[in-house]
Amino acid sequence: MPAARRAGQRLGAEGHVTFAGRLEADARGRITRAILEEGRGGDFHDFDRIAAWATGIAAGLAAEAERR
Repeated sequence: MPAARRAGQRLGAEGHVTFAGRLEADARGRITRAILEEGRGGDFHDFDRIAAWATGIAAGLAAEAERR
């Protein structure tokens, strides 16, 4: 994700994570259609992983606030 990496550098982000999402039947694109035709669509969110990431971010922000 080069664009996300560049945006993170401009903002001074300390890292970047990409999470899976959902691939629905009305999605567009040749490759997407091929994936859906193979029956590999669906919801791929990993909410436990997302929550763990968010918890880590919150802990880092709280630690930074305490140092100030």
